Amino acid sequence: MKKQIMIVDDDPTSIAIVKAMLVTEYDVVTNASGLQAMGHLQKNDPPNLILLDIVMPGTDGMEVLKYLKSNSKLADIPVIFMTSVDRPEIQLEGYVSGVDDFIQKPVHEKLLKMKVAHQLYIYELKQENKRLHQQTQMIKMRIDQVFDTFM
Repeated sequence: MKKQIMIVDDDPTSIAIVKAMLVTEYDVVTNASGLQAMGHLQKNDPPNLILLDIVMPGTDGMEVLKYLKSNSKLADIPVIFMTSVDRPEIQLEGYVSGVDDFIQKPVHEKLLKMKVAHQLYIYELKQENKRLHQQTQMIKMRIDQVFDTFM
């Protein structure tokens, strides 16, 4: 089963270009606005990664990012900002708000694919770490129960 990537961008040309770069390897879902993306996320299973434009009319990428990070169901989804804005204060705000990476527009295909693969790998490692931690806690509880019966 292919991993799902969500692209959120108000520019149809950017969406088409980025989708064409990824569609052979991933299931790609697109949204033309931040508000549309938030609605999609409320009604559907979360994607494995989100490529998010920062500058959009209405609900911008920074607002969408803050929404994602404040929702426990969505907070762990890796987010890569796609932007033509190259100002350190924007990057700083993005990292403080929880973005995982940035990619400059126009998007370079090989760099995009590498960044996506890298963030998906980190996401998988984090998910595996959570599963192992939960298993360890369950084993610890069982051991404690066994010891309690002998005490």
